[in-house]
Amino acid sequence: MNDRLLARLHHGRTRIRRGAVACCVVLAVFATACGGGGSSTSTTAETNALVRPPALPLSGCTYMIDGKVQPDEVPGVKPTFPPSQPDAAANAAVRHIGAHGGTGMVGSILLHPGTNLYNGPDHSQPPVGTVSVSNLLEVFEPVVWVDGAGKSWLATFLACGGSNLYWISVDQADAKIPSGGVLVSSLLAQLRVAPPYTQTGRGSLLPVKLDNTRRLVFVDSRVPFSIGRGQLINSVG
Repeated sequence: MNDRLLARLHHGRTRIRRGAVACCVVLAVFATACGGGGSSTSTTAETNALVRPPALPLSGCTYMIDGKVQPDEVPGVKPTFPPSQPDAAANAAVRHIGAHGGTGMVGSILLHPGTNLYNGPDHSQPPVGTVSVSNLLEVFEPVVWVDGAGKSWLATFLACGGSNLYWISVDQADAKIPSGGVLVSSLLAQLRVAPPYTQTGRGSLLPVKLDNTRRLVFVDSRVPFSIGRGQLINSVG
């Protein structure tokens, strides 16, 4: 793990510093990320979906942890692009996870402006949205998916972005990291060989599954974090 990445402990879990965003840190993985409980109201469409968002309430476009927004939380902002609509590749990936399990990251990432978000893990389709020049995309505990061509993707829900997963191409995200920045692909390579979070309390990749409510959870119940929690934040100010 890159110890130069800025992080600090918050309620026993690692969170980004507000200053890290102001200094334009473009990508960071931390020992842990905020999980927490809570409930949210399900629409009919969400109830019928193959996979459902984390059961965490929102305050505006910011996830609440243990029923409140944390004091140093960077407020989320509403996406200007449409909600994701699962395509064939997205449905196939979720069905595969439901049948065979999948992989999730314990940790968080900040993705740079210009990063595209897709309806599914399929480069042949146009993106549904792009992180604007004034925003960063903060992703906690994303799903990590490898497509049939061996290309890696991240999948996350997005606060105020509807009830479906957005998919992020690791190759495309890497292309938006400024020279000298830590690449998403390099970070994933480190996490793939890292000891599990349950042994070290540090970032790692771990098995995930769909539970009986069709939500993504870590197979090891000792990992309490909600999977696929993303939000857009202002990159300055």
